[in-house]
Amino acid sequence: MTKIGKKKSGRGIPKSKRVRTGCLTCRERHLKCDEALGKCQNCRKSNRVCRRGIRLNFIDTQTVAPPYYAIRKAGTRLMFRDESRHIASEYVGGFERYPSPELDLPLEKQGPVGFGLSGTMSPPLQSTRSFVSPLEPSQLEAIDAMLNGSPQALFSVFPEQEVPLVPSTRQMMVNPDSRPLSRREEIHLVRTFTEEIGLWLDSMDASKYFTHILPFRILDEPMLLKAVMACGAHLHPMSSPNGEDRASYFYFAATQDLLSHLQNPDRDSTLCAATATVLGMYEVMSSRDVHGLNHVAGARALIRECHWDARSPGLGGACFWLSVMMESFTCLRFNWSLAWDPDTWDIDMNMDETRSHAINGEEMWTHRIVYICAKLVNFRSSGSQFQDMDHGATEMRFQEWDIYNKWCDQWEKAVPRSMMPLGHLDPWQGIPKSAFPEIWLINQTAILARLLYLTARLLLCKTHPFELEYSPEMRNIQQGHAHEICGIVAHIKDRGIASLAIRFLSFAVECLATREAQEEALQILDRLLNETGWQSDTIKQELQGAWAWTSQQIPTSTNPASLMNEHPMLDSTIHYPAQPRMPPGVINPTMITADFSMENHPYRNFYIPPHSQHFIDEFQFGAF
Repeated sequence: MTKIGKKKSGRGIPKSKRVRTGCLTCRERHLKCDEALGKCQNCRKSNRVCRRGIRLNFIDTQTVAPPYYAIRKAGTRLMFRDESRHIASEYVGGFERYPSPELDLPLEKQGPVGFGLSGTMSPPLQSTRSFVSPLEPSQLEAIDAMLNGSPQALFSVFPEQEVPLVPSTRQMMVNPDSRPLSRREEIHLVRTFTEEIGLWLDSMDASKYFTHILPFRILDEPMLLKAVMACGAHLHPMSSPNGEDRASYFYFAATQDLLSHLQNPDRDSTLCAATATVLGMYEVMSSRDVHGLNHVAGARALIRECHWDARSPGLGGACFWLSVMMESFTCLRFNWSLAWDPDTWDIDMNMDETRSHAINGEEMWTHRIVYICAKLVNFRSSGSQFQDMDHGATEMRFQEWDIYNKWCDQWEKAVPRSMMPLGHLDPWQGIPKSAFPEIWLINQTAILARLLYLTARLLLCKTHPFELEYSPEMRNIQQGHAHEICGIVAHIKDRGIASLAIRFLSFAVECLATREAQEEALQILDRLLNETGWQSDTIKQELQGAWAWTSQQIPTSTNPASLMNEHPMLDSTIHYPAQPRMPPGVINPTMITADFSMENHPYRNFYIPPHSQHFIDEFQFGAF
């Protein structure tokens, strides 16, 4: 009876079962999840998409797009990816345990890539007619319907083009049998992109992806080719009667291809991220209304989907640094905080080495000054929260300010000599006479890094906790840095940097005190605005207020559309009041939803989660 009683009592009190399983991302990484709402702690720290679901036993089960068996022809080449280095890099010292990977295809054995070969492959463009006919009004109307309606509407915009919904078996590998470009317009626009725009895009990338690798990649990717041609056509609006219309045409054609790829669960994610990044650069350079598109935010979402960050080499690192730098400019302009917290970038700020030992690694030093600028932009934005603070809070804020000031001092002392000015002429030595010095920097990386450094110095002057921004000492220091920025920008001849130079210049010239310097700065600004096609009324209106000029001296405009045109990084579907546009100190509203885990993310009407996410770019481990 006793044994029976025990058995009955055991069956009567069943053991409790734990059914909480955490997010799917932590399950795939074999980590313990705290199941925090929104994003769990692990995904927040590693900037991953915190994917939730009801998959209890099969982590690869797809409910949105069920998997299907792809029939491959005999002889199809398969690619096996070793992700051990990427996984090990998430741990301290893990990546260093692996030896340097060897190249599978040495460059000396490949020969000239594509040129002079007469293979049997089809031309890289699926429809040559799509590159010779301008956009029809009906197509522009269809694009608006496409962006605001259902995904099916997009296929009516360019009916003659077909985007193959098949997985890319070569990923971002270069095809040695690719045919060279054979049309004059293609060669002209791709060369413009490579020689004028790509050089600046590569100023933070040691692999020089946009000038050394991407030109060969576009031979097999029509979508990427159209995006590159859009940027090239924007710099040559007078090269054809249609000018800027050609740039808009290539932009919308590439956009249509990209949105089609985003509906393919077997897409090449790295190709989509690269294309969105190039299209985002077109939006940055262009001053025209782009029908509510915001590929800058879309590229950010794709970068996060690919798990690229500051430590990613190759294409991933290049796209990441372009994204955060352009966001820094936007936040500097509107006094916002960055959506991608710089504290999560994991930047090595050990700058104790001397200049004699700091050779090479120019891109690393550029990354450091971008990080310093981003921290100062957030520091300045957070100042609105400390208007009435006690002495203790001010002291803590000064300690943070002092850290950034020391970082700038260390950067200036230890930066490689190749990133320092090669020549410097005082204003009175210039021919013709100028209010600004002539500063000669030898390459694009050095120019960009020096402009970022001087901007960081200006931010330090404007955010000193114990010194007023308009005190005589602070104003003198600000004018010195502003004159140097104007001197560098005034002698930049490359049109590819014009859109970036406007952002540096518009922030610096507010500090100019003399009428002579202000008028010369306006002449420099007018030249840059003519090269980019930006509308200048709003910029000049703001400078007029900063300099206390009379309203008759500069034409003004309060058209909200011109504000969006001057800053095409902003999503034109978001409407801001005239002044202030958004409260200072808020997180960048144009990037805060740039994550596919958000409900109102970019491409929300077209995006389908990929089956197999190609997170690793083959170029970052030397596959090219």
